[in-house]
Amino acid sequence: PEDRLDSGMILSLQTALKKAIQVIYQLEDNELAAESLPSDLDRREILLYEASEGGAGVLRRLIDDGLTEVAREALRICHFDPDTGADLKHAAGAREDCVAACYDCLMTYANQREHKDLDRAAIKDLLMDLSKTQMHASPGPASPDVHFEHLKQRCDSQLERDWLDFILARGL
Repeated sequence: PEDRLDSGMILSLQTALKKAIQVIYQLEDNELAAESLPSDLDRREILLYEASEGGAGVLRRLIDDGLTEVAREALRICHFDPDTGADLKHAAGAREDCVAACYDCLMTYANQREHKDLDRAAIKDLLMDLSKTQMHASPGPASPDVHFEHLKQRCDSQLERDWLDFILARGL
């Protein structure tokens, strides 16, 4: 995510997206893996990868299809109406309301050490935003010159620009 999210939000988002991808593309739990980067102690990014040998091409399809349907499915999994964002409070057929997380949404046997950090409500707005976004895949890798100029434009200080000049001058 572009905005810095707390560790529990990243974990909840990671879990919801992984489950949604598995539902949409009919994957078994062991076919798709999700990890927090740079580590579980410092969650800033989410890495999704196909864990089975050869893969099923799901992540390529995800890039082509976009995140809209995945986000909508993640909202359903988290007991929210994907159209309105209304809290449905529990899964269909469940008798008790889900406060933060339950085994029908974010809790799994594999993440039981992290159950206390999961919170479906904390990611609702983010998932609602994702359900309305469009993804545009890059047509291909940029040339080194174009990439360098792009990096230079994103610099916030002269030190960063000097560093880029330094590595470019050395052919790195």
